[in-house]
Formats: sequence, C-alpha cells, structure tokens
Amino acid sequence: MCNGIETIIDGKTIVDLKPPLNGRRRKRRLRIEPPLSSPRTQSPQPRPPPSQNPNPNAPKLPESVNTLSGNRLNLHNRILTLIRQNDLDEASLFTRHSIYSNCRPTIFTCNAVLAALLRQSRYSDLLSLHRFITQAGVAPNVVTHNLLINAYCDCRKTDTALEHYKQLINDAPFNPSPTTYRILIKGLVDNNKRSFRIPDGVFSLYEELKEKLGVVEDGIVYGSLMKGYFLRGMEKEAMECYAEAVGENSRIRMSAVAFNSVLDALSKNGKFDEAMQLFDRMMAEHNPPWRLTGESWKL
Repeated sequence: MCNGIETIIDGKTIVDLKPPLNGRRRKRRLRIEPPLSSPRTQSPQPRPPPSQNPNPNAPKLPESVNTLSGNRLNLHNRILTLIRQNDLDEASLFTRHSIYSNCRPTIFTCNAVLAALLRQSRYSDLLSLHRFITQAGVAPNVVTHNLLINAYCDCRKTDTALEHYKQLINDAPFNPSPTTYRILIKGLVDNNKRSFRIPDGVFSLYEELKEKLGVVEDGIVYGSLMKGYFLRGMEKEAMECYAEAVGENSRIRMSAVAFNSVLDALSKNGKFDEAMQLFDRMMAEHNPPWRLTGESWKL
C-alpha cells in the first residue's frame, strides 16, 4: 500500500511519495497551531485571587505586645502617669482623643484606663469608654473581657456577666483565662447568696475550668468554690475543697488573695477553729502577715 500518488508514464508506474497538498498544509498548520488536546495547551488553571472583601463581621485579632513601642509606648506612659496622679478624667479623655489621631493607643493602654476606672468603682465611665473603643474598632483581648465581666459582677448584674461570658466563648478568637472563671465564680457566689440555682452555675464553671486546664493549680478559685458548697449545705464537700487547697502536699498555689478568700469562707460559715488554724499558719509563714489578711476578720 502506497501513501503517495501513482502516475503512469510510458507504461511505467511512478509513485510520487510526497503527501498530498492538503496533507502538507494540515501538518504545517499543526506545527503552527497545536490541537486543543496537545499537552502544551493544558496549562494549569490559575488560582482564584484571594477575597479582597473579608467578612466584616469576623472578630479581629487583638494586637500583640510588640505593638507597644515607639510613639505608642510614649503615649502609653503618658496615660499611665495620669492614672498614677489619679487624674482619670484626663486619662480617659486623652485616650478618646488619641483613638483618631496618627498615634492610636493600643488595647493595653485602653485596658490600663479601664482597670483604673474599675478600681474606683466608676462603672458608668468604664462602660462608656469600653463602648467607645469598641465602636472605634480597637480589638479587645481577654483582659478587656475580664474587666467588663468584673464590672458587671460588681454592679450585681450577674446575668449580663454570664451573657458576656457566653459571647466570649462563642465569638472571640481566643479562650477565656483562669481569671475569667475566678471573676465569674466569685461574682455568682457574692451576688446570689440566697439563690440555690446559682451555686450549680458555680460548679459547672469550675468543671469547665478543670476541663480546659486539666488541674486547677491557682488557689484563688477555692474560696469562692467553698462558699458555693456552703450555700448548698454541702459542708463535707466544702471542707474537702479546703483540704485540697491548703492541706499537706497540696500542689495548689496559694497567693495572699487566695488565702484570704479561703479564710473568709471559713470564718463566715462557722468554721472558726479551722479559720484560726489557717490564720496561725499564715502568721508563721509570713512575718509580718499580709495587710489584706486582717480584712477577712471584719465580719
């Protein structure tokens, strides 16, 4: 079989091996324009560009401590000076004015002012400043949430504090800290001494804290936990909690505030012998005793 063109000349058959003209044109066209199935045309599909419009409702990550430098650190120190001078009105006003300046305060500066307002029980000013920095787009960190929850508990608005805690759990890009649970547990116990529903909330918060940390080594929670047990009439469990906190070979870290909280729980629930023993132990371990220790005996 011959692919060329046969031509008969003088009785002889001559085969022209050149392909037909149409075939040559086709090959030339293929060299110039490869077919669609050619590997050279199968280039990888370009990746879609990243979204230029992220979800505006997504929570912003708080700034790191590294942002507290340069002019922002100078601003932070100036506001701390006003706080030390007890000029909280000027510190709060300075913070507000700086929000929209070319030297925006960090969340650490805002927290310092909020904490100073909390210490002086200026709750309305604290809530007003917190609302202002939130609307200005300053991303809060866990300390900001703790200060707000503490303010709600001090104002006896435990339901609002719990709602804010749930908002922190569901929406914040970070987890609550042990201080968050300490504030909530103490607030629930102190503000609801006549309610039998609230201690259950205290215990559930404590179990949640244990689940997150594995072992609760900070003793500052135990005094409020003992009060919760006493409110439910669970004296045995309260004393087991006391033994776990201050007993021999205990791994619990007991600070001055933690000791005072346990001492307060004992003295206000008829455990005067145990309270005196704990006080004597504190006297022996710390000479002179902490100033806050004497406050627990003001019943």
